Amino acid sequence: SPTPFGFLAHAMEMMEQDPSRLVKERILVNVFRTCLATSPADVIPAVFMLLGRVADEQDGLELNIGGHTLVRCLSDALSISVDGLKAKYREIGDMGYAVDHSLSLPLSLPPLDLTIPCSHSNFALPLTRTVAASSKSHQRVLMAPRPSSISTVFRAFLNIAKTTGKGSIQSKKQQITRILRGCGTTAETKFCVRALISNVRIGANWRSVLPAVGKATVWHRCAALNVVP
Repeated sequence: SPTPFGFLAHAMEMMEQDPSRLVKERILVNVFRTCLATSPADVIPAVFMLLGRVADEQDGLELNIGGHTLVRCLSDALSISVDGLKAKYREIGDMGYAVDHSLSLPLSLPPLDLTIPCSHSNFALPLTRTVAASSKSHQRVLMAPRPSSISTVFRAFLNIAKTTGKGSIQSKKQQITRILRGCGTTAETKFCVRALISNVRIGANWRSVLPAVGKATVWHRCAALNVVP
């Protein structure tokens, strides 16, 4: 089944809060092991989301979302006044946190420990269902949408980056608004906002993410063969 975006957002929040390189590595490995076990197709989208990108640098694809456009989308999607959001941003200096402080969504998910060492047998697999259930139960609409998967959010970001030409600004606004309205926790909203401005602030880069994918693949393969790496 698809890996919920809420699961990745929670992991990103844990990485933001812990300065330890070792802890960040454990979180990354466990995130990728979870993706491999639930939906391998989510691995590459997760890599790009963790890096705050939609493609390799050589592809030249960027989101290029202006501050004015983003603020308007946030206001429309989340029922936050433009002036209030701007004031909070000036106070905090981080648009992700500015949204965080302006919402009444749950601040965090139920405790999910993604810092367990890779060799531990009960690391993260059951947690995606917990995240999905939490996201669905806290939507601020009459009929809650299904929790977005990592791939769904990434594809939406990719479509925004590819949207050009006449009417592209309005089209991007509509797409961004849909993404934001699909967020079920402040962590999801915060990291969607940060990803839209290509600055997720979790201390991840290619040198930390790619080795984590490799380690996760080894552990996943060894688990399938019932051998110890």
